Amino acid sequence: MSATTKKTVKPNNKYTNIIYTIHIHIHIHIHIHSHMNATASARTFLFFVLLIVIGQLCITYYVMNRTNNPNINIILSFILSLTIIIILTTFHEKIPAPAQFLLFTLFSYLFGLLFYQVKQSNQYSQELINEVILSTISVFISMAIVGFLLLSMGIRLGFKVWIVLFVGLLSIIISRIILILTKTTPDNINKKTTRHKLISAFGIFLFSGYVIYDTNIILQGTYYNKNEHIRAALSYYLDFVNLFSNNLSLSDM
Repeated sequence: MSATTKKTVKPNNKYTNIIYTIHIHIHIHIHIHSHMNATASARTFLFFVLLIVIGQLCITYYVMNRTNNPNINIILSFILSLTIIIILTTFHEKIPAPAQFLLFTLFSYLFGLLFYQVKQSNQYSQELINEVILSTISVFISMAIVGFLLLSMGIRLGFKVWIVLFVGLLSIIISRIILILTKTTPDNINKKTTRHKLISAFGIFLFSGYVIYDTNIILQGTYYNKNEHIRAALSYYLDFVNLFSNNLSLSDM
């Protein structure tokens, strides 16, 4: 890759990052906070949630690396996946668990197509993607442990923390939109690249916070009933893919 190419702020990557960010937690984190301890049942619940997340991430990874994916429009993919998020977060009590799981699987498939398009348009090497995945897994596990330890020490994260995270999320969305609307010229390309790096770095920090928050909330028992496994898993899934996308964006510069 030439020096000129490295400095370029890639439009497709930026647009896709906005789509990832807009998906994220706008509908997911409207919780009613219960007051359960991290009992054995809650830890068992978390274990099954993680199994669901791992399965869905494997689907996304498989689709991302296939070579015969359909050429679906990125806007259509966005609309479909946003619709699924709204259904799963708004009407989850009325939807049977198997149907929720199928919707989640479709969502994971659509995100796989999104990542496939990002991978193709930016020509990311498989080696880079695998390195970023391992880095993301490390961050995710570390932050999940922090969330568990906080609850073990009696620290329950609640609405005030959610507000802080949500403000950070809105800041990223607005910053990315401004960056896209700013015309790229030879004079400002370095400045735009620096801003893009800073936004991606802040995104990693923000979604690390979301992993801590979600772990703490799940172990409090917020999702603890027969129909909440998928909604909790969807929160974790979105945490992971946003950590990954911001990490990938930062690593490629």
